[in-house]
Amino acid sequence: VVELTFVNLTSAVGDGRAAEQDFSNTARRTLSCCASAQSVLKRQEKKPSRFQKRKETMSGDDTFPAKLMNDTMKYVKLNDRYTALCSLLLKSRVFHQSHLQLENENVPLVVDLPRTKHGKPFIPKTPFATEETEPNLYPFSISHQFPFCGVARLDTENSNNLHLGLDIVMFEPLRTDLYKGATDFLLVFRDSFTEWEWERIHAYPDDDNMLTEFYLRWSMKESYSKALGLGLHLEFSAFETQLNIADDEFDCDSGSYLSIWSRVSKRREGIHYHGRVIQQTEESYWDFLFLPLFCENEATGCACVCFGPIDKKNIDSSFFKEEISWSSLDDLIQFHAREE
Repeated sequence: VVELTFVNLTSAVGDGRAAEQDFSNTARRTLSCCASAQSVLKRQEKKPSRFQKRKETMSGDDTFPAKLMNDTMKYVKLNDRYTALCSLLLKSRVFHQSHLQLENENVPLVVDLPRTKHGKPFIPKTPFATEETEPNLYPFSISHQFPFCGVARLDTENSNNLHLGLDIVMFEPLRTDLYKGATDFLLVFRDSFTEWEWERIHAYPDDDNMLTEFYLRWSMKESYSKALGLGLHLEFSAFETQLNIADDEFDCDSGSYLSIWSRVSKRREGIHYHGRVIQQTEESYWDFLFLPLFCENEATGCACVCFGPIDKKNIDSSFFKEEISWSSLDDLIQFHAREE
């Protein structure tokens, strides 16, 4: 089961100097007790007395509050600061969910995760884990684009070398002060798509549909590259993503292929597609989930989950199961403030 948790930060962000001060106070209070994942696991291995555990828990790592505050406050825009804090807390909660033995150890710490050489955060099982020894033991993926933050995690330890990637994309309107039209804007990204993908993006006569198709095609590539743990370190033009069945549906009335969004937008609960990734002469098979994201009953973005690889002989069998939940920044803060 893939667990998906999303947060809509719209109501959390205010305006003006008061809002900035409120955020600063909230972040400082929330991050006052934090530690690295390795130090938390080392503390667990030492198994100190109950008094020592409480004392260490409430003190955290002295160097980390300042570090995490700087990581959060370095952004100029308040929206970005809230997004950074929310992302940090989502990753920290995933750590605690993956290490349930810590629940009774009075460890409400905000936990900072280690990263691979490509910048992907990962959840260590032991204090001395590295990306070489435990790079994908607890598969999860984080994504954010204001006002949404989200995390996807596999609910069990990974014993089948499965990979999981999540990307959130917002359907941002075209900047007409910078670009003459959608075609002009998309030229910036021409080198990121194969000829086949580029033709599909341009299969629609109006700018809105063309842009939406671009955003969704981009999110497929992003979620796949994140599933591999490479992110933007993987050259997007070096591989092609296709959806089985869906990419073969032709609309005779419009004279073009059906767009991805024409189907996704009708399924508020999300829609699955089997897909394949073509890289040079090799193919691999993956499950894709598209979930429309709403602000005030208007679909303003979409989450794309990539899960696999799956065996080709199982390509027509059932999809992975997902559990979708919504949280809030207040809920995440409260989770890390819990005490016995």
